[in-house]
Amino acid sequence: MRICIVDDDTLMCQELENRIVKKLGKQFCEIVSFNGERPFLRFAENNSIDVMFIDVKLKEDNGIETAKKVRTLYPQVITVFISAYPQYVFNSFETEPLNYLLKPIDGGELNTTLDRIIKKYHSYHHTIAVKNRYDTVNIELIDICYIEGYNRKITYHLISGEKVTVRGNLTKALSQVETYDFVRCHQGFIVNMKYIKAFDEDEIILRNGGRIPVSVRKKLDTKQAYFTYANRG
Repeated sequence: MRICIVDDDTLMCQELENRIVKKLGKQFCEIVSFNGERPFLRFAENNSIDVMFIDVKLKEDNGIETAKKVRTLYPQVITVFISAYPQYVFNSFETEPLNYLLKPIDGGELNTTLDRIIKKYHSYHHTIAVKNRYDTVNIELIDICYIEGYNRKITYHLISGEKVTVRGNLTKALSQVETYDFVRCHQGFIVNMKYIKAFDEDEIILRNGGRIPVSVRKKLDTKQAYFTYANRG
């Protein structure tokens, strides 16, 4: 698990890194610290990020805006804001942060936040096995944008643009993923709610710009499921 710490204060970065390592251990996580927005964004363009602890007020830019930029690259990134300014907490909601920690950071609250991070990280990286005629393909749930079923074939549309097609039915596919924030939005489609950007009249707009149908019968249930998911996040 790669964790990035972004804060103008070098001592703050080092202190937080030491406390995270003490809780999680060096073998489980890789920690990279940055004293500004620009080097962090350059790193993010070429390296995947699982978790970011980011100060709300950076010298170069607003930390919330920086977090938004990173989320366009990695929608699954787990975000924790750190700040001495509680008044910015409501501004951070658009980025769906896991938590907003006030400086000086309380040890008990940090440990609780790290426990939540681990739980969320493992749920994201849970793997399902799908069988085709000759072999089995293992797919991480976080990689699945949506699932399409047609004519006894199931196609897993991955966020990378890759497709995995196997024989099967959508009901069975749903049983594998339903407890991990997936919802059936149409007779032929299941969507990963992590990648929903907005609802149109008869479509769901995805974060990668794609669109999939939402049926009249399932539209209300889909919206309610997404509302519950968003509030929980």
